[in-house]
Amino acid sequence: DGLEVVRRIRQLSVGHWVPVIFLTSMEDDADFSRGIEAGGDDYLPKPFHLQELLARVKTILRRWTWYERATAGAAQVLRFGGNEFDFGSLQGRSWDGTLQPLTQKEAVILKVLAEREGEVVSREELLDKAWGYELFPSTRTVDNFIVRLRRRFERDPQQPQHFHTVRGVGYRFTVQGESS
Repeated sequence: DGLEVVRRIRQLSVGHWVPVIFLTSMEDDADFSRGIEAGGDDYLPKPFHLQELLARVKTILRRWTWYERATAGAAQVLRFGGNEFDFGSLQGRSWDGTLQPLTQKEAVILKVLAEREGEVVSREELLDKAWGYELFPSTRTVDNFIVRLRRRFERDPQQPQHFHTVRGVGYRFTVQGESS
């Protein structure tokens, strides 16, 4: 199925970004989460307008251009709490040595948080940077991405040291780590 195809694409394209948009008749939140978890960059339920699909494709390409510019010449590797992530290759390694490849959206969210280390970043700002178009998914989408980053890089995702929730506002990232 499509989920397995995307998982294999992500396994085989380590170090190379391949954009994936799910075009599907499945439209509930659980389906969206499974698509993103599998490595999809976007999810568009049917029926959809061609103009919306084209806008999403342009947005993915524009976001990638922003991401490349944001990482060019800057420190490519982020280190925190025994974790490290290379923004150039979209590859990371967690504190326990497990390889952690990220999707483009996950990397964009991590990049925005890392650039504003210690500051609160609103869900809306993360949506704008990661999705960049007017038809935002819900702010719960950002929450799901943060949960994924916590699972990958926190020793105890239930007691995060680096990815902190600021209730009603957004998230704060700390390199040194602190109790939430």
